[in-house]
Amino acid sequence: MELLKTQRRPNNFGDVLHIVAQVAFVSLIGALVLVFQLPAVAFLLAVLSKWRIFAVRPRYWRANLTTNMVDLLFLVGVTALIIKPLVIPTIGTGDAAGSLHVAIIVWLLVLAVWQIWLKPRTSQPMVLLQAGIAQFVALVALCTYLGTTPVLSAMNQVVLLLLVAGAWIIGYASARHVVSSYDGEPKIRFFAQLWGLCLAGAAWVYGHWMHVYVISPDLQIPQLALVALLISFCAVRAYDFQRNVSIDKAQARVRTRQSLRNLYIAALFTGVLLTLVVASTRWSVIL
Repeated sequence: MELLKTQRRPNNFGDVLHIVAQVAFVSLIGALVLVFQLPAVAFLLAVLSKWRIFAVRPRYWRANLTTNMVDLLFLVGVTALIIKPLVIPTIGTGDAAGSLHVAIIVWLLVLAVWQIWLKPRTSQPMVLLQAGIAQFVALVALCTYLGTTPVLSAMNQVVLLLLVAGAWIIGYASARHVVSSYDGEPKIRFFAQLWGLCLAGAAWVYGHWMHVYVISPDLQIPQLALVALLISFCAVRAYDFQRNVSIDKAQARVRTRQSLRNLYIAALFTGVLLTLVVASTRWSVIL
């Protein structure tokens, strides 16, 4: 006798409840910053929202922390950028209030898109997008605070050390998130550590030649975050190509050709943009 197959109905109530909860979370952070001007409370709320990492036995904390590292880095980074206009006020701007509101609203929208749409996705393209956005936002926050905090600016070597260490952690977490999405990869830690080392080296270079694209006085994009995003795009294509080459060629010949074509396109795209970025930068040494 054949078993009756029933289709799983989508849980519309659960989806609506999830959206409402995330909108309330983002709105509360926005209210704490814009209305009540309590940046420390907003940051604490964002960190405490990941309480479920430690809501298990201690022996599972490390595994949970590793799994949620990208989400935690994004959440910490974007919240730090949301509260930045209050923590590090911009000096010498004619429209300080308008700049403050623009920067906060932009990052609140980024947080809302992440929480409502991107974070629940589990397909491989969405996982790659999660890693790329988290890496970009975390690097922007890292460079923003280390490049503008007056206390740290007086200690250049300490700032450089923190920048390099932070970039390594961000690179390790984002690469681990990407490589873990591929089935049967035995060298997850190796590739994660390798990419962390690449970002750490780039952070060391940009610690001496920091360049920032100013969209508004309180909304600035460091060149390190943009360059790291471009190179990581090409690196993912290269990793995908070597994965397909290592598979049985008789079964993966078409996939290998497609991956090689994607690698060429990614390398050309990255090379052109990096050339434009480097050529349009006025380099000056920061001792």
